[in-house]
Amino acid sequence: AVQLTPKGHPGEPTYLNNPGNVLCIRFRRFGELNDLEAAVVYQRNGVSLTPSHHPAKPGCLNDLGLSLYSRFGRLGQLDDLKDAIVQQRHAIELTPDHDPAKPNRLNNLGVFLQKSFESRGELVDLEEALIHARHAVKLTPEGHPAKLKYINNLGVSLKTRFLLVKELC
Repeated sequence: AVQLTPKGHPGEPTYLNNPGNVLCIRFRRFGELNDLEAAVVYQRNGVSLTPSHHPAKPGCLNDLGLSLYSRFGRLGQLDDLKDAIVQQRHAIELTPDHDPAKPNRLNNLGVFLQKSFESRGELVDLEEALIHARHAVKLTPEGHPAKLKYINNLGVSLKTRFLLVKELC
């Protein structure tokens, strides 16, 4: 589909993002770094070709952020984590509160920031992680299957802050 799509075609960004998602899934299954590297390239191209007003832009940004976070997990390069955070923030900015994908994107950013705190020790990252985790929980309706995951991630950040404050006292 990517090869057959003319440059500038309205579906081109999605056609680039989709193979990126599949390659990221394959990376998670088989652990081949080349798959993840290719996923990031496809997704970056998809993001760069998608106008800000396009309804697919926030999802493409979210997917790129997840792939960068996965690469950080594999290689430990802080630049990937920082970039994942940038992409996720942008995805959230473009996603209205009533969008059902917003809580998941907020949760992802909270997880990324929690990991940034663990990696860099900057308290501001932990505080921001808590803000986004709380917002994800607040926007998720009762009974939604993902709400438990969001509450759990909020709990992890709260526990981390509690242990840090306790240690400082």
